[in-house]
Amino acid sequence: MRQLLPLVGTAGLMAGAGWVVSQALAQEPVPIMILSASGVPSTQQAQAQATRLAPSPRSDVYFNLITERPLFEPTRRPFLPVVAEPVVEEDVEPAPVPIVPVQVPPPDAALLGVMTGGARNAALVSLQGDDPNWLSEGDDLQGWNLGEITPGFIILEREGRRHRVELYER
Repeated sequence: MRQLLPLVGTAGLMAGAGWVVSQALAQEPVPIMILSASGVPSTQQAQAQATRLAPSPRSDVYFNLITERPLFEPTRRPFLPVVAEPVVEEDVEPAPVPIVPVQVPPPDAALLGVMTGGARNAALVSLQGDDPNWLSEGDDLQGWNLGEITPGFIILEREGRRHRVELYER
């Protein structure tokens, strides 16, 4: 019961306030008549009274000005979108792209064995950990030429570059 009483009181207050507001909004404003000394309203005074009671014809202008200006901008200036200026292209020929030779890196080769002393030298080479293959001098190894086979290393050649692959990595 103690908890119900404040709830009922608050609901009653809210209902009463709502009724008062609805009654105030339902009534039309009562015009005030200004009478002249003779008791008859003067036409000038009546016109002045009507202009005071009529809504301002400039309210739309003021409303638009208020809504166009951003509320949280310190300058409160109307928002103007930034328009990028068109880029004027001049008749300039592009600079030629220099041709840079691509240097192919040497293959990831491991030298596992060498056979020398016979008619042809041979090397047992494994590429990137794959199964090894026997190669002879002059064979191709991923675009590199197997130029020289010695007892301790092989030489791979390409476009004037030389790469040495050791039998035993140090």
